[in-house]
Amino acid sequence: MEQAVQSIQVIDGVSIISISGLPDDIGVIAHILREVAARNINVDVICQSTLEKSNKVTFSFTIADKDVHEAVKTLASYKKQIENFVVEVDSGNAKVCVEGKRMAQQPGVAAAVYEALAEAGVETKLTSTSEVDISIVLADRFADAAVSALQTLAK
Repeated sequence: MEQAVQSIQVIDGVSIISISGLPDDIGVIAHILREVAARNINVDVICQSTLEKSNKVTFSFTIADKDVHEAVKTLASYKKQIENFVVEVDSGNAKVCVEGKRMAQQPGVAAAVYEALAEAGVETKLTSTSEVDISIVLADRFADAAVSALQTLAK
């Protein structure tokens, strides 16, 4: 792990926007993202899940806390268009990013990250990964403990 994790970054002031009740139609999600972008709101971590039995999608993404009001105002118009459209907001979070070019070649990095966070009593809310990055959204109050726990992986 020492070679795989090269840096740990923290971004404060992160909100999670979760939308449930969406139809299983990627075009609807694309339209939502375009409307949010048109208001100059940057979307970061994106997570989508589809329940095959109900054919409904839950779609979550992160934005800066400062953009929540405008995003919610933008999304309100969809309540009239989409039955069972529900928006939930979870503000006051931080995003902790574990990064390393060699993470893609070393199995077990995600396990080590979650083990370190569990041992430190850190609760996570949303996780996104790429070959060289694990981004974890958590309550602000856990950010320092998360960084301390994860520093052992970067040594």
